[in-house]
Formats: sequence, C-alpha cells, structure tokens
Amino acid sequence: MEILALFHGVKLALTKKLLPLVIETDCLELLNLLKSNNCLYQNLIDNCRYLLRMANDPHLDHIFREANGVADLLAKNGCSLDTFCNLQIFVVPPVFTFHVLKRDSLGTMWPRLSSCCNNS
Repeated sequence: MEILALFHGVKLALTKKLLPLVIETDCLELLNLLKSNNCLYQNLIDNCRYLLRMANDPHLDHIFREANGVADLLAKNGCSLDTFCNLQIFVVPPVFTFHVLKRDSLGTMWPRLSSCCNNS
C-alpha cells in the first residue's frame, strides 16, 4: 500500500503541477525497495522511480510515525472503508483529521514509545 500511495501521490502532484515536492514516509521498507532491484513489486517500483524522475527527483525522507500523524490517520481510515483500491482525493482535509492537523500546527511534541532492554 505504501508503494501505491507513493505512486498515486507523485502522479497527482505532477498532474496538478504541485512542484517542488517534499516526500516523507514512515516506511523504511519503501525507501529500501526504491534503492534495490529484483523485488516482488519491481514493475510498480520502476513506475515510481520514473514518476520521481519526472518530479525532479525529490528527496525522500524517513520520519517516525509520530511525526506523520495525518498520514497515519488517513491510512487507518482507509483500511476501514469498503472501497478498497478506490483512490480518494480530498480537496480539503477530512473532519476526522482536524485534531491532528491542529496538534501539528501548534508544534506539539509527542513522546516516541519504544521497547527497551536492560540486561543489567
């Protein structure tokens, strides 16, 4: 799904002439796939690479999910819909994202939860 999101996002940005792009993802696997060859999704990866070249090779950054709250919320909402594989384009942010957008606009910091091993 991350590959499809990148593909459709860059394609939409090119169509609407929304350049230059800043692309952030919390999916390290996607970034690794874009750097490698001979994967299961090679055709789609090649299509993404082509679109990225057309978009002047924007830098792709890894960010943590906590810094990608709106995208995470949209993905979770998409998983709950019956319209799987139907691309939805929002002209304005959906109401259910307002609280996260507000939090982001205020620069609110959220702690990153991680597991910790202490062998002592």
